[in-house]
Amino acid sequence: MSYNTSLAVRAFRRVPLVALIAAGLVYAPAAQARDYTRSCTATISFGPSGGTYVRHSFTGRGTVSTYRPNTAREKARRNIDECLNANFANPNGLRPNACTTSNQVYNYPFRRLHQELALQACNANRGRPNLRLGISVTYDGDKGCTLDNNSWGRTLLSNYQVNCATQNYEPGTNRPGMDYHDYDTRGGWQGCQARCESEARCEAWVYKNPTTPGGLGHCWLKDGVPTAQPQRNFTSGVKIQLH
Repeated sequence: MSYNTSLAVRAFRRVPLVALIAAGLVYAPAAQARDYTRSCTATISFGPSGGTYVRHSFTGRGTVSTYRPNTAREKARRNIDECLNANFANPNGLRPNACTTSNQVYNYPFRRLHQELALQACNANRGRPNLRLGISVTYDGDKGCTLDNNSWGRTLLSNYQVNCATQNYEPGTNRPGMDYHDYDTRGGWQGCQARCESEARCEAWVYKNPTTPGGLGHCWLKDGVPTAQPQRNFTSGVKIQLH
C-alpha cells in the first residue's frame, strides 16, 4: 500500500503546476492589484526680452493599474497641462485644484499667479518700470512626458504686460495710516512685502526695523496707499499692479 502511495505522489509531482491549478488540485492566491506611478518635470520660465528670467520647476505624476510606464508618464504630462491651462486661464484667482496633489501635481510654485509673476519679474529687473513678459514651459522626463507629438515645450503667454510700481521698495520711508493689520515679525521687509502681495486687500505695506539686535521687526498692511514720508528705520512699498 505504501509503495502504491509513493508511486502516486511521484506521479503527482510530475504534473505541471499550471495543470494542477487548472484542475483545482492546488490553490493559487489571487494576485494583488498594483498601481504604477511615473513622473515628469515642468519648468516655467518668465521674463522680459533682454532682461533677467525667473525659473521654477515642479512635478506631475501619473498612475496606472497595469505596467505601462509610458502611459503613466503621458498621464503625468496631462496633469501638468491641466494645471497650467486652469491657472493661466484665471491668473487673478487662487491656485486651482488642478495644481495640487489631488491632481498629482507637486511643488507648484504659484499661489496667486498674477501677483507673484509681477513681484518676481519686477524684483529681478529693477529699474524697469514696465515689462512685457514672455512666459513658457519646458518638459523633462522619459518617453511619454512629451506625448505622441514629441512636445518638449510651449508658450504660455507672450507680451504679458507688468507695470512695476516705482514705490515698490522704498528704504527710509514710512506711509502712516490706512492700516488693517499689523504684527511682529522676523521676516524682514521682504516678508512684509510678500505678505502684502499674498493678500487681495493689501495695497501697501510698511516695515520697521528691530530696535535691538536680534529683535523683532514690525509690519503694517494697508488697504490704501498713504502719503510717503521720509523716516529712518522704516521701509515701505506699494503693491505691484498687473495689467
